[in-house]
Amino acid sequence: MFQTSFSKDDSYLNICNCYGYQYWRSGYTYGDNYLTNMFEYPHNLLGWKCNLGTPAYIDKINRIEAIYGSGIALEQLIDDFNTYDRYEIEDLKYNLFTDFYRFCKKINELVRKVVMTKKIHYFRNKINKAPKTLEELLKEKENWILVPPHKSAYHMHGIDGILNLKFVSKKGGHFESIYDKDNNLVTNKENMGTYNFVGSDDHDGHRTYDVEPYYRWGNTEECVGDGEVGSLKKALNNLINYSLDLKAIQRYQKYYFEMNSKEPSINDSIKLLRNKILIAEGIK
Repeated sequence: MFQTSFSKDDSYLNICNCYGYQYWRSGYTYGDNYLTNMFEYPHNLLGWKCNLGTPAYIDKINRIEAIYGSGIALEQLIDDFNTYDRYEIEDLKYNLFTDFYRFCKKINELVRKVVMTKKIHYFRNKINKAPKTLEELLKEKENWILVPPHKSAYHMHGIDGILNLKFVSKKGGHFESIYDKDNNLVTNKENMGTYNFVGSDDHDGHRTYDVEPYYRWGNTEECVGDGEVGSLKKALNNLINYSLDLKAIQRYQKYYFEMNSKEPSINDSIKLLRNKILIAEGIK
């Protein structure tokens, strides 16, 4: 049973009893589905906002999941995160990173229990984490893997796109970073790196929760998904252009040796993408 109350700034509060715990949902100030335990839940210095990722916070999400299911729990996580502005999010990612990783782990767990939606898919962009420059990444290169050309070809669109380099985080493969010819982090909607709910080591899970949503919806709401065949053909075209550009090849090789990554030959990469297109078209 809900009752209506008002906060100090006159936004209404819906108070709900849940397993003997009270939390409130703010309809105006912080958006729908905003979780806070008014009496026992630990608040941070930002006021009524949740301490995202703390053990106490995850415990509350687990309670919501137990009662209302994984979908509602995931919705709660997303809406709680959206109460933070970009400066607070940066602080969470880079200063409170233990809590942030715990938060992401819970998201990954819940995503695998629900049907993917546009809202969930595009939310991944808010939780991706990457160094701002390639130079910064190299200072912590033990935490990153340089991705081979046939996988980075999906991030090589446009002018000078074939010079882009893609990295994924070594632990779990969840975070991506793309760097342009000037070694700056790529943020444009076509080539940007995105968060992976499932690492590529789990091929089926990665395809279901990361790759197929990209084929269908693209990277952002402003994009139009090209479908599997369309995406593969674009990537193959990028890869062929890359293979014909000595500057692009030398750039990759330079950082390959810097990172000591495993490198497939360019011919193998082209063959692999062509086979994927044939499979997607139902020919092979």
